[in-house]
Amino acid sequence: MMFVAAVAALAITPPAVPAAFSAAIDEEFANIPQASFNGTYWYDRDNSRACIKSAAIAPQTPKDTIGTPGEWKNVTQFLMATGVYYGVNGLPREVAVETKFPDQFAFVPYATFSGNTELKGKNCTIWDFRPNNLTFMRYYAEVGTDIPVGLFSNVTTQTLPGQPPRELVTMTTYKDVVTGPGVDFSVFKEFNLTEINNPPACRPKNSPPVVQDMEMYIFHPSKNWNISGQDVADLVGDTFFVCADSTNTDRDHYQYISKYSISMNTNWGQYRMCNDYPPTCVGAEDFLIGREASEGLGPVQSGQCSDNTETGSWLSLPEKGECQGSDTPASGKCTWKINKRIKTIDGKCMLGRGLVDACKVDQRLPFPTASKIFYSSFDDHIGCPAINPPF
Repeated sequence: MMFVAAVAALAITPPAVPAAFSAAIDEEFANIPQASFNGTYWYDRDNSRACIKSAAIAPQTPKDTIGTPGEWKNVTQFLMATGVYYGVNGLPREVAVETKFPDQFAFVPYATFSGNTELKGKNCTIWDFRPNNLTFMRYYAEVGTDIPVGLFSNVTTQTLPGQPPRELVTMTTYKDVVTGPGVDFSVFKEFNLTEINNPPACRPKNSPPVVQDMEMYIFHPSKNWNISGQDVADLVGDTFFVCADSTNTDRDHYQYISKYSISMNTNWGQYRMCNDYPPTCVGAEDFLIGREASEGLGPVQSGQCSDNTETGSWLSLPEKGECQGSDTPASGKCTWKINKRIKTIDGKCMLGRGLVDACKVDQRLPFPTASKIFYSSFDDHIGCPAINPPF
């Protein structure tokens, strides 16, 4: 009873979240458990900046990466006054320029006391904030210190530009919290906005073009056939994508899979993540073809310039880089040109040929069994029927 009375006395006004702190964090996504992670968090309210770093073993990497740096997925997020930036195994790219330092603790001064509990072995006060039907936030503060112990959020938001809003339910817990002048903010020295806005290419950007014809695939809605400004992938890369997306095709509105021959300038730039039609893209490279290993699972610069035979490659085709008229990538005036659309098939046909089960059996890149099914699905004799565009 004495503890409850003490808590009630302390809970008259919301806690004061430390203006500067660092902590080890565990972040759990209730509805996307595979996105959960452990990492380190830095918060610097007075300078409108925060950073999250996490490192986890990626279960889909090739077997020969086990025990090496190539097995790890290293994620860095900078939440800055200029925007939000996200990178996997390499240089971050801007993902939300319209969001200026999204302070996740900004709601606390407006929260209401909701009781007390024990969390991670600490006595905490609970503070709730519900501004509308799409948002609920809860802050757990250590009794007597106001140091953060936990942060729960249930929000409906757009996770990436061009994607539909979705519900995100997260629980973050904090431990080994350091506050005040003892916080080491040297992590922010890694943030280089000039480099983010001008990402490097594999060779100097004025290098003579080295052009190669390559077969690429894209999973797309039945009504959208324009690949300019979209992301494509090689055989292994798109097999990985389809394996990962096979349970979400209805939500993503993907129906057809098209195979193209594309002439490409192979001086790769940073990969751009593009979604929706017309496309909304994340990343500053708008002329060179962007490239990364599947899901960025390359140990150096996300696989931008690596031999991605085992991981497959994802590539972005910037609208400004598309060749017009008689121009070709060899001219240096453009970076890519469609030679021909080889074939389009219905994704349901491919999935119905045992691809989903093969993905589960393979489990890891390069998904050898699933890749064979993927490739054979385009065979004119034993594969899926061809679908012609409505034009």
